[in-house]
Amino acid sequence: MNKILVEVILPVAGQTFEVYIPLESKLQEVADLLAVLLGSLAENEYQPTQTNIFCHGTSGVRMDMNLTVAEEGLMNGSRIFLV
Repeated sequence: MNKILVEVILPVAGQTFEVYIPLESKLQEVADLLAVLLGSLAENEYQPTQTNIFCHGTSGVRMDMNLTVAEEGLMNGSRIFLV
């Protein structure tokens, strides 16, 4: 399984995490799993919802959550917001 290392920013919690994510996974699946995991690590300052989404860290543009990580063009070192 090919993975990349990305920086996930939780703006609500004011925290940043570095995580490996698989290139073949759908963004929605990754966002839902990370929302639960990072929400607990952020001492519940971030609450997962049914509509967890990623936005590009540089532009703030919302990602198409139906695409895979690779299809969205994410690569090692990408910065993404989890909102």
